[in-house]
Amino acid sequence: MSEGRSSDRLGAPVCRGPQGVRAALGKGLAGKALVAALAVAWPDRAGAGLAFEPAINLSSSPTPSAVAEVTPQGLAVDPEGRVIAVWNEFRDADSPPELALRVSGPDGRFGRAVPLTTYDGQYSGEGALAVTADGRIAIAWTEQKDGFAIWTARLDLAVGSLLARAAIPGSQSQLVMEPAIAAAPGGGLAVAWTSMVDMSFNVKLCRMAPGGTWGPVEAVSATDRGTSEQPSLAYGPDGRLHVVWTDNSSGVRRIFYAVHDGKRLSEPKPVETANEPAKQSRPQIAVGPKGELYAAWYDGRQGGIDQVFFARADAGKGFGKAIAATHGAGPSRSPALGSGPGGVFLVWEDERVLSLAEQPSVQIYAGSLGSGAGPVAEEQAVTTDRPVSCDHPAVAVDRTGAVHLMWRNSELGQGDVFYRKGIPGPRSSAASAPKRAP
Repeated sequence: MSEGRSSDRLGAPVCRGPQGVRAALGKGLAGKALVAALAVAWPDRAGAGLAFEPAINLSSSPTPSAVAEVTPQGLAVDPEGRVIAVWNEFRDADSPPELALRVSGPDGRFGRAVPLTTYDGQYSGEGALAVTADGRIAIAWTEQKDGFAIWTARLDLAVGSLLARAAIPGSQSQLVMEPAIAAAPGGGLAVAWTSMVDMSFNVKLCRMAPGGTWGPVEAVSATDRGTSEQPSLAYGPDGRLHVVWTDNSSGVRRIFYAVHDGKRLSEPKPVETANEPAKQSRPQIAVGPKGELYAAWYDGRQGGIDQVFFARADAGKGFGKAIAATHGAGPSRSPALGSGPGGVFLVWEDERVLSLAEQPSVQIYAGSLGSGAGPVAEEQAVTTDRPVSCDHPAVAVDRTGAVHLMWRNSELGQGDVFYRKGIPGPRSSAASAPKRAP
């Protein structure tokens, strides 16, 4: 995503709106030229009426270097409108990750990137964020100090530091990874993670009471005999905690679901009752404005080509039939869900090819999930950086309904972290070229 890149430099037509779209298609353009022409003809409109602002490079490296910033992990927006982004950052190719942080003010201007953890040769990564009931930002991450464990803390956004930093009691194991965190509407937190002992992988859960005391570590997995991993959490407005994860206890890798009512976890059940050998992976769960549930994942049921699917459940009911989420013909993976007053939004990695002459790449797409059956509404490419690949998307929706996105872009160095904001409603002027944050 180079500085100064603009659609006009690629020969796009200058007329806009439907007339400009017809002019672009009539020129017989293909690949990057067609994408650029359409971007100018119909400026940066995203799914469900979103208009995207310019993309911003959040990474700490001002120029390509040996440092690799990869795998965006945590993205949140606090009640004041501040955007909080956390990602894994590597000192060099042989070092374990540390956590980096960047925060914007309510005006959207980001401060400088700061390290959250200090380089000590041990693993500190996979930061997950949640906005607590009192408006603070909680973080959970994997830490290697004195053995692997899941740690939590609050973020001091003024100076970029960790407060009340401590390991979750009972989370220590030979290896822990993939933490997920959710904040209860009445106060308190829940953290789930994957725990490994002697090559056996199981999902664990621990809940913090509103007063700040952690409860016991609970087993989430359907059975100890299988492999379960990749948990995702979301609280409903009624205070119940919803959990999804991948589980192969039935002999097939499937997405399982359970709900915690505050006393106990329900019996785990597959989101889909059909036992299809589709190798389902990377589930996400979100609760919509009316308490409805959305579960998203990807699998290869359609000819072995990975594709993002989602299923919806009205409040208090079971999940309906799984629906292919995207319109694209190429592979799609790594879904992320964000929920807010404007509804539920889905973002994902997409490998669709727009022209036979185009070099394949991975781009980030987004769209909204409606209340009825069907794929995402008005899906839109968030990135058009072909042949550069963009992956590992994260999404958050703020109280105004604006959609915030973060992803990894492989063009600069070994992978820089980028951010973009989508504003609900039409916008008359075209977005400018992506820029690096000041």
